[in-house]
Order: sequence, then structure tokens, then C-alpha cells
Amino acid sequence: MLWNPSPGNDQDEVKQTELAAQALKVKIQVIGVKDPRKFQSAYAEIGRESANALVIIAGAFTLFHRKELIELGVKNRLPTMCE
Repeated sequence: MLWNPSPGNDQDEVKQTELAAQALKVKIQVIGVKDPRKFQSAYAEIGRESANALVIIAGAFTLFHRKELIELGVKNRLPTMCE
């Protein structure tokens, strides 16, 4: 799960997703990115963890950069959706 951890963003949504994952016994990896220059390293980290898919928490930052994020998902052959 990729999101912008800046104050005032979607902390509640991340917490709810983590709780749901625990209840379903699904492992999730939470990656916080505040700077678009860190997208490449975030996707590299996701790849090292052998993720099967990526959920992007929709907020002003991720929506503004959605094209780049989706292109990185395609490049890395990682099914990606925005929540």
C-alpha cells in the first residue's frame, strides 16, 4: 500500500486497511512517500518484498502523480489500483 504520510492525510484509512488485513490474515506492506523523487525507490522496495499487487491510497498528492505511479506499476508488472 502506497500513501502520503504527511500530517492531515489518510492515517485513518491506512489504519483501517491494516486492521482489515490482520482480520483476513493478509500481509500488507505500507510504504509512505512524500516526495515524487522517491517513487522509484518505493517501487524497488515493493519489488524486494515480492508484492502481488499495489493499492494506492488516493489523496491530493497521489492523485496529482497518478499517471507516474500507474506507469511505474506497468513498468514493474505490478497490478495497481487507486483506492
